[in-house]
Amino acid sequence: NRLGALPAVVLELGAAGGKSEEVGQLLESVLMRARGNTGEASSTLSELQKKSPESAWIAWLIGVLDIRRGGLTDAIENLELVVKRHPNFAPALHQLGLAYASKREYENATRTLQNAIKHGGGHTAQLDLGRLFLSRKMWAEALVHLENSLGIQPTKVETLRLIAAANFHLERHELAVKTYMRAYDLEPAPRTLLSAAIAHHAAGAHGSALTLLKRVIPDEQAVPEVHFQRALSLIELKKLDE
Repeated sequence: NRLGALPAVVLELGAAGGKSEEVGQLLESVLMRARGNTGEASSTLSELQKKSPESAWIAWLIGVLDIRRGGLTDAIENLELVVKRHPNFAPALHQLGLAYASKREYENATRTLQNAIKHGGGHTAQLDLGRLFLSRKMWAEALVHLENSLGIQPTKVETLRLIAAANFHLERHELAVKTYMRAYDLEPAPRTLLSAAIAHHAAGAHGSALTLLKRVIPDEQAVPEVHFQRALSLIELKKLDE
C-alpha cells in the first residue's frame, strides 16, 4: 500500500527538476527493486552514479541491490567505498556488515555492525547483530543486542522469539516459556506454542508442556512434530500406553 504512493511522488520530484529530480530517480530505483525489476533498478542507479559519483546514498543503494541479487563481492566493494568516504554513515555500515556475514567473514561483520549501531543504526542493526551471534551459538552475546532491539521495538514478535531461543540455549527455560508466550499473545502461531512447550519440557514441567501441546494438535498438519513432542512428555510422566 505504501509503495502505491511512490509513483506520484517520483513524478512530482521529476517535474521539480534539479536535485529533486535526482531524489525522484533514487526513489524510482527503490520502487523498481521492490517490484522485482532489479535490472532496471541497476541501470537507473548506474546512470545516477555517473552524474554524482560522490553520492553516498547512490553507492549505498547499489550495494543493497547487489546483496539482493547475490553479488556479495560487488556489494562489499561498493559499500566499502561508501564507508571509506563516509565512515559514520550507518545505513552503509549496516548493509556492509550483512554482506560480510553472508560471506562468513564474521569478525568483519561483527565489527561493522557494532559500528553501525554506534552511529545510529537503530533496532534493525541491533537485531541483525543479535542474529549473527545466534548463528555462531554465542547466546549471551546475542541476547544483549536482541534485548536492545526489543527496547526500541517492544512489540516485534520476531525479536521476542529470538530472545526466547537464546534464553532456551542458556538453559533459562522458564524465561524462554514466558517470552515465547508473550510472542504468541502478540501473534498466535502454532510453532511458537510448540517452542514454549519444548521449553516447559526442558524445565521438567511435563504436565504444562502437554497442556500447551493439546492446543497445537488442531494444527498438526502444519506442525507434525507435535505428536513426537507429546510422546516425549508422556514418557517422562510414565504414561507409556498413551
